Amino acid sequence: MPKSPRTMNPESTLPPISAASATSTPPATSATPSLMQEWEDSHLYPTADSAPSDSPGHLGVQSMWRVRYCIFRNNKRAFYSLLLFCALFVCSALAEFIANEKPLFIYKDSKMYFPVFVDYPETAFGGDFETPCDYADSYVKDELLKDAFVIHAPIPYSYDTIIMDLNAQAPTSPDSKHWLGTDDKARDVAARLIYGYRISIIFALLLSACSVLIGVAAGALQGYYGGALDLFGQRMIEIFNAVPILFVIIIISSVFEPSFWWILCVVAA
Repeated sequence: MPKSPRTMNPESTLPPISAASATSTPPATSATPSLMQEWEDSHLYPTADSAPSDSPGHLGVQSMWRVRYCIFRNNKRAFYSLLLFCALFVCSALAEFIANEKPLFIYKDSKMYFPVFVDYPETAFGGDFETPCDYADSYVKDELLKDAFVIHAPIPYSYDTIIMDLNAQAPTSPDSKHWLGTDDKARDVAARLIYGYRISIIFALLLSACSVLIGVAAGALQGYYGGALDLFGQRMIEIFNAVPILFVIIIISSVFEPSFWWILCVVAA
C-alpha cells in the first residue's frame, strides 16, 4: 500500500544537490563571518590580490564597483590604453615645458630668470627696448645671452612660432630639429600636435560634463511634470538633434570671432 504524502519522509522528496551547485551557493546566514568573507572573496573577486581585506559587509555598492574595477583591470588592452591616454594627457598639460620658444631658465649676471612664467623686457638682459624679449632673434641669442646659461625646451618652438631658418620651402619633412616636420605656414607640427591634443581633451571633457548636466536636468523636469511640458521638451530636443552642428558653427564663425567657448556652447546646446 503506497504511503500518503503526510507519512513520507520530507528529505526523500528533495532533489539531489550536485557538487557544482553546492560550491556556488553562498553559505547560510547563520554561517560565521569568516565563511561569508571567504565565499565573497572567491566568487566576487577574480584575483586574490583584488579582494578586500577589511571586515565583511562589502555586498552592495562597494562590491559592485570593486567587481567592475576587477573586470576592467583584467582587460589588459583597455587598462594599458587608459595608462597611455593619461600619460599623453599629462604630457600635453605640460606643453609649455615641452614645446616653447621661450627658454625655461636663464642665469645671467648672477640673476635667475624664468621666461616660461614671466615676460621679461629686452632691457632685462641688456637690450635697448622695453618690449617683451624675442628669444628667437639672432641678436638676443648671439649678443644678449651669449655668456648666459640657458635651458631650452626639448622642442624650442611654440604652436604659433613662424620658423624663419628652414633649409627648404615649407612644408618640410621630419628631421632632427622638427620631429614631425613643418606645415605650409612654417610652424612645427609636433608642437602644434601637443597643444592641440590638450585642447581637444579638455573640450571633450567639458562637453561631456555639460551634456550630462543638461540632459539630466531636462529629463528630470519632463519626467516630473509630464504632460505638455514633456511633449514640448521632447519635440524641442528632436529639433535640436536634427540641426547640423557643423553648419551652425560655420554660420556663427562668420558673424562672431570663433573661440573655444563659442564652439563649446554651440555643440553643447
